[in-house]
Amino acid sequence: MLGSDLAYHPGGKGANQAVAASRAGAAGTMIGAGGDDSFGERLVAFLASNGVDTSGVVRVAGAPTGVAVIAVDARGENTIVAIPGANEALAPDHAGACTPAPGDVLAAQCEAAPEAILAFLKAGRSAGALTVLNAAPAPGCSPDLLAGPWGTVMRKPALRELSIYRDWCGSARDPGPPPRAPGT
Repeated sequence: MLGSDLAYHPGGKGANQAVAASRAGAAGTMIGAGGDDSFGERLVAFLASNGVDTSGVVRVAGAPTGVAVIAVDARGENTIVAIPGANEALAPDHAGACTPAPGDVLAAQCEAAPEAILAFLKAGRSAGALTVLNAAPAPGCSPDLLAGPWGTVMRKPALRELSIYRDWCGSARDPGPPPRAPGT
């Protein structure tokens, strides 16, 4: 398969949300892990230049920074290959040490160790913050994360993948196309 263009853009679901919050006038803080490579340096610099507090980003020696390779076809459909990298080394005690306040919004996605994500969301709930899990990439979502008392959002591909591999009973089945909301 041949491509036509290549572009590097720092970001990711969490980074993009923290930047959006900061640009909208809220305090954006990033909690996560980056490698000790040039991608990690560029990501932290990008976040800081957009007013995001990066004091919660740990650098993991010898680990690559997580990346996503996004291939877009001629119809505009994309295929995403996510490589978590240093995110997998994020410790639950680091993620759970965040200090949210009531009314804060904590958003997480399944690109770090499930135990770290769970600690982060539990810390938010305990503090009275609004907690939201973006259940993608689906293979990183544990049953404990999906069953938690926080809001969960996902795109159709993740919903389908979770429905096939992890329905609420734990059996593997293909339920067919995901349900559609009325009027869609």
